[in-house]
Amino acid sequence: MHMDDMGKCDPEKQIISIRMDMNKQTTEQTFYHELVHAIMFTMGKLTHDEEFVDTFGAFLHQYHITKEYHEAEA
Repeated sequence: MHMDDMGKCDPEKQIISIRMDMNKQTTEQTFYHELVHAIMFTMGKLTHDEEFVDTFGAFLHQYHITKEYHEAEA
């Protein structure tokens, strides 16, 4: 499945859309990928390096997972 089939960031409407039929991890990863696109659009960047977006989104997702884990342990 290609990332375009999983989610989309519409900078004009300021909406992130995510497919509903994916598992939790894929949904979260897709959200963070699209969030990076949204941030870049907000910064005025109209062309995005997908490798950068994927990597940055993956690190944001890892932060989210780590935070949830530590909150559950507390």
